Amino acid sequence: MRLNPGPFEPLVYLLQTPAMFRVVGLGGLVLFSIIALSIAGEHSAGAVIFGLVLMGALW
Repeated sequence: MRLNPGPFEPLVYLLQTPAMFRVVGLGGLVLFSIIALSIAGEHSAGAVIFGLVLMGALW
């Protein structure tokens, strides 16, 4: 049995919808991709291109 979250109950139900799971999942993927490419860009342009090729292979 889940405890009643009190005044935050509508927010909890909103966060548990399939659409919000997709938003959080895709948001995490985009954030990770941006950070990974920025770190690769600090090393070389070749690393960025290699990272983009790898991301393209995963899509």
